[in-house]
Amino acid sequence: MSLERFQIFIGQLLLIGLLLAIVFTTIGGVMYLLNNGDTVVNYHDFQATQHHFLLDFSQIFSWTSAGFIQLGFYILILTQLLRVLLTGWIFKQLQERTFVYCSLFIFLVLIYCLV
Repeated sequence: MSLERFQIFIGQLLLIGLLLAIVFTTIGGVMYLLNNGDTVVNYHDFQATQHHFLLDFSQIFSWTSAGFIQLGFYILILTQLLRVLLTGWIFKQLQERTFVYCSLFIFLVLIYCLV
């Protein structure tokens, strides 16, 4: 695969991932507003939850508004992880060791931030 074709492929991957994330989060947001749009929220006594959003996959398959929103976020995150991995792979094919190490470092930082 030539470098130009790879750049086009990465651009298409980012575009598709972004559009899918927008679609799922929009569907979830509309569902949320249809179900809870008339609820008045009391922000005076705010209580944060201890729920860790990124590590809970249970809502994705519940087909609720929160599940659709969470799926959109995961698609957005996975798109970026794929971009970094594929960029590292193309640098390996081009035998650019410095950039392979940079891509691997960036990938590890992203994984560390997610966990």
